[in-house]
Amino acid sequence: MATGKRYYWIKLKDSFMSSDMIDYLMGQPDGANYVVLYQMLCLKTINTGGRLAFQIGDMIIPYDVEKIQRECKWFSLATVRVALEVYKQIGLIYEDKDGVLVLANYSDIVGSETDYSAQKRLQRENRRRQLPPKCADSNEDNNVDNVHTEKEIEIDKEKDIENRERVRDNGSPTVDAGLAEIIRSFEDNLGGFPPAAREDLLGWREIFTDDLILLAIKKAALAGVRKWSYVNGILKVWKNEGVRTLGDVQSRDERRKPAADQQPKRSAAEDYDFIFGGSNDS
Repeated sequence: MATGKRYYWIKLKDSFMSSDMIDYLMGQPDGANYVVLYQMLCLKTINTGGRLAFQIGDMIIPYDVEKIQRECKWFSLATVRVALEVYKQIGLIYEDKDGVLVLANYSDIVGSETDYSAQKRLQRENRRRQLPPKCADSNEDNNVDNVHTEKEIEIDKEKDIENRERVRDNGSPTVDAGLAEIIRSFEDNLGGFPPAAREDLLGWREIFTDDLILLAIKKAALAGVRKWSYVNGILKVWKNEGVRTLGDVQSRDERRKPAADQQPKRSAAEDYDFIFGGSNDS
């Protein structure tokens, strides 16, 4: 029976230990400890999306050198202090606007899965093994395609569930890493995130996966419209048109491409000005 527990692991590419980054770290006097400490920090921040901070009530408290040394007790204060400086120099860690240190490549090195998702994954694998081989002169291709589509929908639903599991085993609230990533992406690409848009964003996260919301932000950035209202408009259109997956967006974009003998459609920025009358509200 699924309990909602989440399990984490470090996932390393086969080129990780031979990368220039690791070569540089290992070339330092205490380099081996720097590599191990970095991996430990990845696991220490599994509930905060790579952010070196902890939460007490509504207060976010950044890790300092002493806190890191207490959490990773095999390393001296001097080793931790120098390691953090080296990480910053080579881009492994950066300091966020609120003063919290963030692991830049966290999502590339840490994986996670709930026991519910693990069960569903095993079920999908078992069903896939039970599918009969493809027959060229039968209607079997259509059946396989239907099963594949159902699996994609099921996978999307599971990702959506995982994105919304924000409670530890002991029931205490955790930092919402997905929400933080969306807001950080908005600020990096479009500017300051308007506080009044927070409720709208939370509402969209009940409908779309975080990946789709991040894609809407990227589309706004590419269009050169640095406004929340434009991102909100993209999501409204997707909702009305039944878009629910990244594949749906791609199919929609393909359908909207003008034919070679047609006039190109208005740009996204022109669409925005046409709909909103050139308003400057965020």
